[in-house]
Amino acid sequence: MTAKEYLNQLPNMQLRIDSLRRSIQLCQERAENTGAQFSDSPRVQGNGNKIADNIEKKADFEAELLQLIDEFERFRIRAIREINRIPDSMYASVLIDKYINGYTWERVAKNIGFQNEDYVRKILHAKALESFEKNNPETTRKSPEKSLYFSGK
Repeated sequence: MTAKEYLNQLPNMQLRIDSLRRSIQLCQERAENTGAQFSDSPRVQGNGNKIADNIEKKADFEAELLQLIDEFERFRIRAIREINRIPDSMYASVLIDKYINGYTWERVAKNIGFQNEDYVRKILHAKALESFEKNNPETTRKSPEKSLYFSGK
């Protein structure tokens, strides 16, 4: 796995976390709306099942979310330590701002004092990844735990 693929696991995990949070919110809204919709009418067979199903799904999503957040935080800390092995602070800043903080290339460039985001993205980023590879051989890098959400596929 290349350094870029390795570090890109962080924003990919964050996307999965955000998606799970949206799923939890949707289950909550469905459970509340189903209950409100039928509160004034006679008990309809199956209405309670819809509420219970959404509450159960929400609980499942919440458990999965907690597991994924734990994996993400452990991997994030490990990645920061690995990035900090890079002797060049500018290269380390590029990688931290892009992969750890999730900043746009424009913001990454601005943070390190460059106007040209293309130069930062194409030149400095490539050099930063090379330095990461040199200071963190592939044999020393560990991917996040293989969870339901992160099977490396």
